[in-house]
Amino acid sequence: PSPSPSPSPSPSPSPEVPGRSRLDERSVSSASGENVVGVGGVDVNWIKRGNSGSQLEVVLLDAASDSDGSNSSEDEGGKSTTAGEGAGETDCCAISSAVSRLRFVDYVYLRVCSETVFRRDSAEEGDGGDVAAVEEREILLGGVRRVAAEIPPAALDGALRIGRRCREALRDRDVGLEKLPGALLPKPRVDLSSPLPPAASGGRERVVNTVYTRDEVAEAVVGSFVRLVRTHYPRRFSEDDGGRGAGTVRWVDAGTGSGALLRHLPRNHAVGVDTHPNCSPGEDLRVLRADFLTVSREDLMGGESSGGMPICVICNPPFTERSRGNYSAIVKFVNRSSDLGALCVGVIAPTQFARQRVWTSLGMTPRARLIARFLLPDGAFYDPSDGKAKHVHSVFLFFGLEQIESDASQIEAENSESETVLGAGTDAGVANVASNEIIHVVGRRNKGSFPSVPTADIAARTAEGLAEAGAQLGSQEESQFTLIAKLHSGGDSDKATAAGASTPAIVDLDLLLNPKRPLSLSNCSSCRVPQHSLGWVSSSAKPPVAYAMLKLAAAEKKKRDGGDVGESGAAAGSDSSLVVINAMCGEGTIELEAQLNEWGDGGESNEASPFFMIGGDKDASAVLETSRRLDTLWKGWHGPTTPSGGGDGPGRLCPRPRVDLVAWDAQRLPLRRGIADAYLADLPIAGGRRKGKRHEETRASGAATQGNDDAPPPLDYRLVAAEAMRVLRSPLDYRHVKAEAEKNLRSGGRAALLSADAGNMDAAVRNLHWSQKCQSASVNMGGLTAKLSVLERRGACAKDLSAWVEGEDAADASESLLGMARNMSEGYYLDTELGLQVRQSSSPSTCPRGGSLVERVELRHTYFDEGSKRWSHCYRVYFDDMLTNRQAKVLEKSVRMAIEENPPGGILELR
Repeated sequence: PSPSPSPSPSPSPSPEVPGRSRLDERSVSSASGENVVGVGGVDVNWIKRGNSGSQLEVVLLDAASDSDGSNSSEDEGGKSTTAGEGAGETDCCAISSAVSRLRFVDYVYLRVCSETVFRRDSAEEGDGGDVAAVEEREILLGGVRRVAAEIPPAALDGALRIGRRCREALRDRDVGLEKLPGALLPKPRVDLSSPLPPAASGGRERVVNTVYTRDEVAEAVVGSFVRLVRTHYPRRFSEDDGGRGAGTVRWVDAGTGSGALLRHLPRNHAVGVDTHPNCSPGEDLRVLRADFLTVSREDLMGGESSGGMPICVICNPPFTERSRGNYSAIVKFVNRSSDLGALCVGVIAPTQFARQRVWTSLGMTPRARLIARFLLPDGAFYDPSDGKAKHVHSVFLFFGLEQIESDASQIEAENSESETVLGAGTDAGVANVASNEIIHVVGRRNKGSFPSVPTADIAARTAEGLAEAGAQLGSQEESQFTLIAKLHSGGDSDKATAAGASTPAIVDLDLLLNPKRPLSLSNCSSCRVPQHSLGWVSSSAKPPVAYAMLKLAAAEKKKRDGGDVGESGAAAGSDSSLVVINAMCGEGTIELEAQLNEWGDGGESNEASPFFMIGGDKDASAVLETSRRLDTLWKGWHGPTTPSGGGDGPGRLCPRPRVDLVAWDAQRLPLRRGIADAYLADLPIAGGRRKGKRHEETRASGAATQGNDDAPPPLDYRLVAAEAMRVLRSPLDYRHVKAEAEKNLRSGGRAALLSADAGNMDAAVRNLHWSQKCQSASVNMGGLTAKLSVLERRGACAKDLSAWVEGEDAADASESLLGMARNMSEGYYLDTELGLQVRQSSSPSTCPRGGSLVERVELRHTYFDEGSKRWSHCYRVYFDDMLTNRQAKVLEKSVRMAIEENPPGGILELR
C-alpha cells in the first residue's frame, strides 16, 4: 500500500513539479515501495507532523502461518497482527535499507503489538465523577500492563532484530541530539520579585536586542562561576583568600553593560571592559572603555606586573535571539579569551547555541572544553530602554581553556525525564527475550480522549509488563532502543458493547528504529562534516530544505528536459552536467547536499556529478569555510571502495566535488547572461525596503547597520531576483524550430528562493518574467515560518503585426521593420530591477543590460483577403526574453506608431 499523507495546508502544486510536501510523499514511496512493500506484506503509514517534520509507521504483517496452521490475525480478545513474528532476514535488510535512504522523514516506528482494551462502566449511578475517573484510569492502565506482559517473545525479538539492523545502517550518525560534554547543574533558584531599574532616559541610541542581566540572576551566575573556577583550578588560589580568589586571579567582565556581573566579582581583583559602559556613577567599579576583542593583557592588568597571574573571563556577549540568529560574537569572545591566555571563560548564551556543532562551525578554538552548564531562570533579563523584563531561553556555559587541575567529580548530573522509567531489573530466572538489549519506555496518550491518564503512568505500567515478559529496561542514556506505548481511542465498538464496556481504546507498542538519529539529518551529507552546524545558525538552511531546493529546481528541470533523475540525481539519455548557481552559500549546505545527490549513500558510486555548481557569498570567509567543508567531505569519502560485483579487484576513487566558489555580491553577479540551468538562494531573513525589515549586516567597525545612516544599504530582494532572471537560461523557442526532432529540447531555467520575509520576496518576483511552478508556505526555518518558491523562466514575448502590402510579389520587409523597431527601442532601457524606463537625455547611451530590446522580426504568413482583394503580410516581433508581456505591449505600441508615421518600402499601412 502506498503512503497516505494528510492534506497539506499549502496550495496544491503542479503535478509536473511537486512541492516539498509532495517530495516527502514521493521519498517515502520510493524507499518503502522498493525495499519494504511486497516483502512478506507491509503496511506503511506516513504521518505529516506539520512544520515539525514527518513520521513513518511501519506494520510488518505476518504473512507466514503459525506452526499450528492458523494465522495470527485479530482474535476475540482484540489482539491484532504483531510485527516481528514473521520478520525474516529479507525484511530486516529491506526496512534498514529504506531507513538509510529517507530524507524528509525524521523518525520511523515499527509496530510491535497492538491490542484493544475496554473502558468499562464500573461506577454505580450514585458514584461521583472523580471516583468513576479513577476507576476508568485504573482499568486502562491495567490493560496497558496486560498488553505489555503478554507480548509474544518472537514479536519483540523480531522487532529488536530489525532495530539492530537499522542501528548498524545508521552507525556513526548520531546527529541532532548529541550529548554535550560536561555536567548539567541545577537551575539556580532566584527571587525575582524586586522591582526592575527604571527605563533609561536619553543616552546613546541602542541597537536591536540590547538586554541587561538582572542583578539577582547576575549574583547567582557569578557565584556559580567562582565556585566552578575554584573547584577545577584549586592550585591557582591561596589558602587564606577567604574563598574569593584574592591576589591570585584577575577576574574580567567582558561586555560590562550595566555592571551586573562585575558588581559581584571579587572587587579588588576585577575589571570590566565595554565600549559603552552604563554603570551607575556612584559605584566603585573599575571599567575599561575599550573593545574586548582588541584589548591587550597589559590593559587588563592595569599596568601591574602580570607575571603568571591567570585571567578568568565571564561575559554576556551580544547575540540575536532564536536559532536563525547570529552567534558569531559569542565565539569571538571565547576565542579572544583564549588569545589573552585566560584560564577559563563563562558565557551567557541562548540555548540554541548550546550545541557542539554550532560553536565548531563558527570556528571556536579547540582549546575550549565545556566543563559545566546550567539553565537560567525565566525573566533573567530586562530591556533598559523600557525597563521591562525580557525572557530569553538562555544557558550559562563554563569552558575550560587550560588543563583541569582537579579530578574530583563534584557536579550534579542530569536528571532523567519525568516520563522515563529507570531500570526495573529483571528476575535472574526469567529469560531475557531482548537478547540483552536495554529498552527505554516512553508513554503517550490522546489528550482529548484520556485527559486523566498520565503519560508517566502509561510508561510505568508498560515497563512492569515488559519486565514480566523478560525485557531488560533502563534509562534513556544507557538504552539502545526506545519503545513507545501509545493509548488512543478506536477499536471494535461491537466487541466493546458485547463485553459490557462503553468505548474501546487501543494500546500500540511501537519500537523507534532510529533513536537520537532523525533521518532528515542522519541521511544528509552535511552531517559527515563536523564543522557544519546543520542549519542551527543564521547563515545556513537545514539540510533537508537545501536538498528539497536542489530537487525542485535542478533535478526536476533535468527530468523535464529528457533525463530520468531519480533519488540519486543521475539522468539517463541527457547531458550529465547542469550548471547550478547558489547565490548565497553561507555554510555551504546546498553544495554539500549536491554531493550526496552525486555519490549516493556513503560514497559507493564513482559516477560523474549531475551538477556543476557555482557558489558564492558576500563574506569571503564563508566562501573559504565552504571550500574547507567540501574538502573535508571529499577526504572522508576518498579512498578505495568496493568495486561493483565484489571480488578482489582494485577499488575506485571518488572524484572531487564539481564546485567553484567565488566571493561576490548576489545583487551584481560576475556571470554572463543565460549561463545557468538552476538558481538557488536562501535569502536573508529581512530583504525588503520596508521599515523594520532591513538586512542586518556589519560595518568594518563592527557597528550594526540598523539605525545608522552611514551603513551600507540593505540587501534588496528585487536586485537579487533580477540577477537570477539575467543569469538563467531562457527556454528554447519552440515556435520557430522547424525540425520536429529539435522540439522540447530545453525548458527555462528554474529558481528556488527561500525566505521568511515572504511578502518582500513575492513583491520582488511579481513583476518579472517568471511562471510559478510550486510553492510551500510553511517551511520551518529554526522556529521561523519561511516560504519556498520555485519559479521558471518564461520565453521571449512576441507580438504580431499585420500590414497591407503592394501585391503578391511584395518583398519581405522583416529587415526594414527590425531596423525601425530597434531604433524605436533605443528610447527605452531596463534598469537594474528590470523595470522598463524611458531614456532621458541624461540616461546612459547603452542599455544597462546590454543589447537591443528587440531581438528579431520574422515573416510568419501571407494572406489574400477575398473581400478587399488585397494581400497582407503577418510579421512577428520577438522582444528581449527578460521583458514581461506588459512591457512588450508598451514597445509594440511604439513600434506601431513608428510604422504608421513612416511605413517601410512595400508596406502600405497596418491593418
